[in-house]
Amino acid sequence: MLEKEFEPHYTAYKADPSPTNASALLKAVDPVMRSAFRTYTGQDAVGPKVRSKAKQIVLDSVDSYDPTRAKLRT
Repeated sequence: MLEKEFEPHYTAYKADPSPTNASALLKAVDPVMRSAFRTYTGQDAVGPKVRSKAKQIVLDSVDSYDPTRAKLRT
């Protein structure tokens, strides 16, 4: 199930993948990305190249994400 805190940003981005909606979605999922960085690198902050790649992975994954099958935090 899609968590309520992500629903408006996810829905807006799916309807209109504009830079504004992409930015709002990425801001909403930033805590999830930071958690992943902590898990895999041991730190919250990573370099700009890694952060940029993580953002692109998030946006690419939105197309195949099925909110009926899993939480976005996964």
